[in-house]
Amino acid sequence: MAGVVLLAGTATLGADLLRWRAVQVSASQARPVRLLSRVLRRDVVRTQCKRLEQIEESTGDTARIHRVEMNVKWLREFMAHGPAPSLESIRVPVLALTGSNDIQVDPDDVRRIGQLVPADCSARIVDGLTHLLRTEAGPPSLRAYDEQAKRPVDAGLLAAVTRWTRQRATQTSSETTS
Repeated sequence: MAGVVLLAGTATLGADLLRWRAVQVSASQARPVRLLSRVLRRDVVRTQCKRLEQIEESTGDTARIHRVEMNVKWLREFMAHGPAPSLESIRVPVLALTGSNDIQVDPDDVRRIGQLVPADCSARIVDGLTHLLRTEAGPPSLRAYDEQAKRPVDAGLLAAVTRWTRQRATQTSSETTS
């Protein structure tokens, strides 16, 4: 293996990531929705944290959480997983890229990835990209995902991955022939 490319990756324990995400998504809601939540005394973050607690306390493969049947076994496993040991075991070069407007994974995690990976690691936050690796003119929001998904991945990001991959392939090829 010549290298690893991580796009919008995390270095955070799954449960902490989901809590962080709840705060970001709540803050990204449209102003009328935030006002309505306040009037109805519904705290989206507290509700999400309560759901996560229910998932952590569940014991079966599935459970009804807030009237929705969910695969809680997978969620429990995700919440308990911390990627640090996996990142620390990487022995090949890594390119870790994420967007500054990601509200699903903390963009600062790319720096943590760079600190955890013992091999050569190029870790960078690309200005203006969302979790879908596309630019968005307005503030980051899940509402924009449907439209973003119809557009291609950011050309600059693709060019950076292509350049890095070619460099690794060339290095690996020259090391093999030496």
